[in-house]
Amino acid sequence: MDKVHGIAEELPDEDIVPEDEKKWCDYLYIEADENHIHRQKYNGEEQGCMIGKLVYIFEGKEDVCKDRRRLVGVHYHGGLYKGGDENRKLWEDVQNYIDEH
Repeated sequence: MDKVHGIAEELPDEDIVPEDEKKWCDYLYIEADENHIHRQKYNGEEQGCMIGKLVYIFEGKEDVCKDRRRLVGVHYHGGLYKGGDENRKLWEDVQNYIDEH
């Protein structure tokens, strides 16, 4: 609970160094999801909720065992984004990653 309350702004971007030679694959999959995160009461007051967003990019899936698969070449983008401008930034970050790699 303390860690969630301590999140005041977007986490800093990681330094992604583009590879010398770009990857190539037949298909690139992009999946996105969001989830409402209920915030606990703080000093007796309701704090509402946040919406956490996650986008993951991968090249495919491989079987690990029966009914279980692993994502191949997966990269994640995620965080807490408020409003249209920040949503646009999330998708621009995803596009930049794809262009660089």
